[in-house]
Amino acid sequence: MEIVELQRKHIKQILDLDANHTPERPLYSRYTEKDINYLFDNPSKCKCFGIFDKGKLIAYSGYRADWSSYGSSEEGKI
Repeated sequence: MEIVELQRKHIKQILDLDANHTPERPLYSRYTEKDINYLFDNPSKCKCFGIFDKGKLIAYSGYRADWSSYGSSEEGKI
């Protein structure tokens, strides 16, 4: 197994993994293609990593370091 920083070329694998191998959970929000593209369009504030086993993507995670465009800095202000 290996951990790899994912690239745009992995988008189809990410979407397939999410659609076909993620159990249904009421509070789980699946990434859309638009969400995943955002990760790759903004490399200064986002990263995406995957775990590969024998060349197959078996898990992934993405993070975003800047949520200012969602107005989170305004939340909680009175």
